[in-house]
Amino acid sequence: MKRMRLAAFAIAAGISWMPAVGMAGVAGTVDSLSGSVNVARNGAPVQPLATGASVNEGDQISTGADSWVLLEMVDGGSLTLRGKTRMRIDAYVYPENDKAASRSWVSLLEGAMRSITGAIGAFNPPSYRLTTPVVTLGIRGTDHETAYYPPGSTEPGVEPGVYDKVNQGETFLHSQRGDVSLKAGQAGFSDHRGTSAPRVLAAIPAFYKRHAEMDRPLANRMRLIQGRREKKIELFRQRMQHRTGAAAGDHARMKQNHAGNDNVEIRRERAKARQEALGDHNTEEQAKRNHERKLRRQDQSR
Repeated sequence: MKRMRLAAFAIAAGISWMPAVGMAGVAGTVDSLSGSVNVARNGAPVQPLATGASVNEGDQISTGADSWVLLEMVDGGSLTLRGKTRMRIDAYVYPENDKAASRSWVSLLEGAMRSITGAIGAFNPPSYRLTTPVVTLGIRGTDHETAYYPPGSTEPGVEPGVYDKVNQGETFLHSQRGDVSLKAGQAGFSDHRGTSAPRVLAAIPAFYKRHAEMDRPLANRMRLIQGRREKKIELFRQRMQHRTGAAAGDHARMKQNHAGNDNVEIRRERAKARQEALGDHNTEEQAKRNHERKLRRQDQSR
């Protein structure tokens, strides 16, 4: 089963995508930030982001050294960008009554980020995709932390490449060399050249401990977002159940209508058969009377 999921994800990951010009929608808002956080949008000069500002599809967000930003996404998910990080929102669509049309596609161009999925990841995991220059990641109901460090950007002892650490759920790392799945408490790695398949690491890299320390001051903000996330997921679930119930009701009514139509057809056929039988009987009676009249005329002529 796992191989089938990985194969399906590999096929999906191979499909290229570019955001449509002029079709950008709101993907989320800035919950909080610290330091230098900027956005490049629609070819305009880079602008600083502020708390409460919207972030849109197509935006490229960057953080300076010792900076961070916490984004609350429209489906209740969250993205936390660490220092010296560049991330692009390729597509983020959350139609509240159509899970099949949802999209959560982002690209980590450099640096590190934490992603906690919202309603999209909960109800339509295949529509979640995190792309890096080396591997593409898919999820299954996940809180995970991804880092891409190209050569020259890492600290001593950290090999250049893509790292992913799973806090909750499961992630799938796909490259042209192969695939690997990571479960909660595991970390994986793929070298920056992509010369070998992604692999599970024997230990969690030390830099993740520093990232955890950075998240401590955000604990209250994360809990608030988490509460709103749960409400959106529950509301989405109720809408899906309502649609499923309505669809079942429509099906039952259609079935009843078909049964009613069948009964009408049966009654029509029976009436037609009775009419035909009556017609045949009348024809026989008329022939009998004609024959009797013919015999009487013959008797009278004699």
